[in-house]
Amino acid sequence: MRTASALTVALLALAGCSSAPPKALTPTPTGISYMYEGDQLETATDAATRHCASQGRAAQLRHVGKQDGQHVAVFSCD
Repeated sequence: MRTASALTVALLALAGCSSAPPKALTPTPTGISYMYEGDQLETATDAATRHCASQGRAAQLRHVGKQDGQHVAVFSCD
């Protein structure tokens, strides 16, 4: 029982260390940009896919770069 409790505490502590989700910067019907942490390009791509799908379009990654020390991904909705 102690092992299960210790494991639960450890998992909760790790969950608290998880990074913030990508932040939408400029959502428009024709595209969207996201600021994200280094390992979250796939998460940003998934969010862009959902955004563009809501417009009946498909997300296309157009640019990856840095702004203010943060990663930025720019997508068009084609």
